Amino acid sequence: MSAKDLKFQDKDLIKNFFKDAVLWALQTDLKSFEFCHLLNLRLRLDLKRNVDADLAIENKIVVPKQPDLFTEINLKEAPAYYYFPVYESKYELDDTAIFLYTNKHNGQIAIPKQKKWNYFFLIKNGDYHDQLYGFEKYIARFQEVKAYSILDVTQGTWAKELVL
Repeated sequence: MSAKDLKFQDKDLIKNFFKDAVLWALQTDLKSFEFCHLLNLRLRLDLKRNVDADLAIENKIVVPKQPDLFTEINLKEAPAYYYFPVYESKYELDDTAIFLYTNKHNGQIAIPKQKKWNYFFLIKNGDYHDQLYGFEKYIARFQEVKAYSILDVTQGTWAKELVL
């Protein structure tokens, strides 16, 4: 399989996963469990942490290009993976699914190309898709949210990291 085939598969994967979905980027100083609780209270959601869906990003240890005999490379200090909590809420009567991804956790960033944002709020397959302006109106009232934006997931390959 060539790199071209893999790139094509990534595009298809992103296109299918984000079909009928809206991705919001949010910036706040709240910890993930605090922000999740706030969203549950104010938006009447039922977001719960799904440990099986947590993003696991491999720690790429940087080794000097030309280490000499005196350069110490300590491979035991950093963990092999960094985990970023994912919260989700699914509704029984329809196929709406809501995900809250944590982009910054324990000093690490899950998606470096989107390092400005602390959280991604994904709404899939639901009537919420038609109520974008309603969500924006609610989120604008949150004093804890410093900035927010709708992201276009079709632009760039970073979005494949959010596919569950």
